[in-house]
Amino acid sequence: MRWKSSNGSYSSGPSSSVTQLLYNSLTNGMPNFNGSELRIAGHSLGNQLALTISEKLDDAVNRGVLTSSYRPNRIALLDPFYSIGEKSYLNNDWTGERSKSIVDALKAKGIAIEAYRSSPVTSTFLAGDNNASLMNSIAFSELKPWNFSWWQVAEKHGAAVTHYFWSRAFSPLTLDGSNTQVPSASASSTVIKTWMNKNKGVIQDSGAYSATPADDDFKEKSRL
Repeated sequence: MRWKSSNGSYSSGPSSSVTQLLYNSLTNGMPNFNGSELRIAGHSLGNQLALTISEKLDDAVNRGVLTSSYRPNRIALLDPFYSIGEKSYLNNDWTGERSKSIVDALKAKGIAIEAYRSSPVTSTFLAGDNNASLMNSIAFSELKPWNFSWWQVAEKHGAAVTHYFWSRAFSPLTLDGSNTQVPSASASSTVIKTWMNKNKGVIQDSGAYSATPADDDFKEKSRL
């Protein structure tokens, strides 16, 4: 790793990967963790870190290094970004391809995985891979942060974070005119797993012009 100073120069950083640094920080900061749920959330490129740290924690549990409480129960990918093209450091895999393989393994362990798209950053003209195969294998929600102008891409990119964490303050969101729950931070992991195994995702149907999830509801949409 390296870091860039405000004067433009680069300095060497730790000789560990960011995943290892997070693993060290998490396990040192939460010694003897025995909570009822461990949920990992990652925004943008951070969704890849959310997946790799979850993989690393799961491996440590399998090896008996950590107790089972450290295996994530749930992972939220918030407007996730994957760059296009092969990467030499991934043996010529795409980042999305490698992420999909991690998702497949964690899904098989019964871990609930959800994703929320709020901007066009995954569009090919912005050098992004929409990673449809990954999105189609988990609980997928498409948000409409129309309280921002069409050109405010950065703000829309961050809207998934606002929506997800703020939705924790409200009752679970639902499909139009029904009691059917859709993915949100306040929905149970059982709800997330149900949507993981459906052949549909959801798209925001109302509440698009306000930031708060209080007036949001959704309708079903076809997979990507």
